[in-house]
Amino acid sequence: PEYLTLEPHQRRGIRYMYEQGCNCTIHHCRGENCDFPQSLNPDQTCIWPGSYNTNDCYAKYGFCLPDIFGVCYWKQNRMLGGCLQREGGVLP
Repeated sequence: PEYLTLEPHQRRGIRYMYEQGCNCTIHHCRGENCDFPQSLNPDQTCIWPGSYNTNDCYAKYGFCLPDIFGVCYWKQNRMLGGCLQREGGVLP
């Protein structure tokens, strides 16, 4: 039932995109002096600069995926870019 409450792009993400990001970790961090735990591999981590709010741009539209070298990054997409532009945010 909760799956049915998701936006169509979120359902597509679960079926296709999120599977690709299985080796990536999302680390929540706010502010300029963000503490990055030594236990996390920076190459396998995306920094989530937002709040824990589920209406946050990254929560709604972000995909943390590995590139061809296995380095994780926030995949830019039209919906994430538009949301960040409206909210005054940027991709880390």
